[in-house]
Amino acid sequence: MNTAIVSQEGDPILYAIAIFIDAIRQQGGEFSRTPDIYLNCLMEFRDICHSAGIDLAPPKTLSAQHAAQYMTAITIAAQGYAGSSKRQKQVSKATYNQRLSALSSFYNYETTQRLLECGNPILSIKRPKGRAYSGSEALDPDSVMDVLATIDQTTLVGLRDYVLLSLFFTTGRRLREVQRLCIGDLTVTKTRGILHFRTKGGDEERSTVSPKVFPLLLQWLERAYGPSWNQCKTSPMWISLSTRHAGTRTQITAQSVERIFFQYFGTNAHKARHTFARTMMKSGATIDEIRRMLGHKNIATTGIYLAELSKEDNQYLDHLDTAFGI
Repeated sequence: MNTAIVSQEGDPILYAIAIFIDAIRQQGGEFSRTPDIYLNCLMEFRDICHSAGIDLAPPKTLSAQHAAQYMTAITIAAQGYAGSSKRQKQVSKATYNQRLSALSSFYNYETTQRLLECGNPILSIKRPKGRAYSGSEALDPDSVMDVLATIDQTTLVGLRDYVLLSLFFTTGRRLREVQRLCIGDLTVTKTRGILHFRTKGGDEERSTVSPKVFPLLLQWLERAYGPSWNQCKTSPMWISLSTRHAGTRTQITAQSVERIFFQYFGTNAHKARHTFARTMMKSGATIDEIRRMLGHKNIATTGIYLAELSKEDNQYLDHLDTAFGI
């Protein structure tokens, strides 16, 4: 249990939050950010409730009528919180729904565990619908190639960045799946390397390292750890090379990986996943092949994903130019 939030003795709300966060932390896999996101939402929402003179659940001493009124006040507060912004800007549909999802999951859990027994005040709030993967975009492969060609692989930092970025583009794996790799997650045969990724759901999935990236990955590991690198099974595959971490072989953080990606491409690391999927599709891969490589459980998810990435494509542009004499 996250004892840091159980700081007020005799506070049933804090205790209920701690039990809930502990439950989803155990269920969600070690790479999931859901517990931290949900905890942040719950604590922010509780502050808003306190400012309105209420809490996340009505006191058990209230009559049924007053308890119902109290729950209505919580519903109104939740709706206001979901749409609020510290910068006074309109929040996105995704943020709005994520906040409501966090609160609703909390109340559902507390109801089933009979910790607060107040019901779910979020159920009556209507949530805006948004198109799945709206805004997904891929990078141009030629531009990616040009950027990668500028990286100086003779330096330790350059070699690490080149191999790290290349793996993103050639495996399509998620940020944390790549960032959290250990040396023991690499299986080396005579001709190839296989990476074992632990997914956000706690499952294990494998991807073959591309033939051109594989020798560079081995070169990076030998330069970072020495000739006996394959004996360091539990050591991180990607280490920080900052002055602060010099000689410590500290695992690079997800935030640092994002900074590396932004440094070279001016965008977030998830764009590599989009680029991988779109390039695979243009190379002739089937939707099911792409689904397996992306780690999607449902092929429909992959179909929506690819449709969003390809929505600007028009294979008939040349014909249109000819038809209109352009």
